[in-house]
Amino acid sequence: MTDVLVPEREFTAEYTVSNPAKILGVMLEMMKKVWRVSSSKVYADKIKWDVTGEKIDFYGEWRNRDVKDTRTVIWTRVIAQGVQDPKTKEGTITIKVKSMMKTKMEYVTPFDQAIRHMYMNSFYKTQLQQYVQIAKKRINDFDDDVRIFYGMEERAAGSLPGSRM
Repeated sequence: MTDVLVPEREFTAEYTVSNPAKILGVMLEMMKKVWRVSSSKVYADKIKWDVTGEKIDFYGEWRNRDVKDTRTVIWTRVIAQGVQDPKTKEGTITIKVKSMMKTKMEYVTPFDQAIRHMYMNSFYKTQLQQYVQIAKKRINDFDDDVRIFYGMEERAAGSLPGSRM
C-alpha cells in the first residue's frame, strides 16, 4: 500500500457555506466525474443525519475504486461532516479525502520474486509515480468542484486546496 498524499496522509478542507448538507445528494455523481470512474466503482458507505438538536448534524462516507492497470488500484475515501442551521440554512462542512494505492504482483518461487523486485524498481516505478501524480491532481480537482458546487471563489494560484486564499 502506498499513501498518495505523503506526508500529509489526507486532504482536509473546511467550507462555510449556505446549505452545506446538499452535497450529500450529489457526492456520488461528483466523485464519478472527478475520478472518471463508472457507477459500479463508487460506493456510499454511510450517510447519517441528526435533526434532534438545534442544528442539523450530518455525516457521509464514500469511496471509489480506480483501477489503473492489472496490478494497481487506487482507493479514495471521502468523508463529509458538517452542521447546518435549519432556519437560515447556513453552516460549515469539513471534507476529508484520503487515497491509497495498492499494487499487487503475484509470485510463486524465489526466482519470480527476484524478477518482480527488479521489474518494480526499474520499469514500473516510473508508472507508479505517474499514478500518484494523477491521484493528487484528482484530489485538487475535487476541491475545485466542491468550490464550484457551492458557488465559492476560486483559489488563488499557488494556494493549497481547501484554503480560503
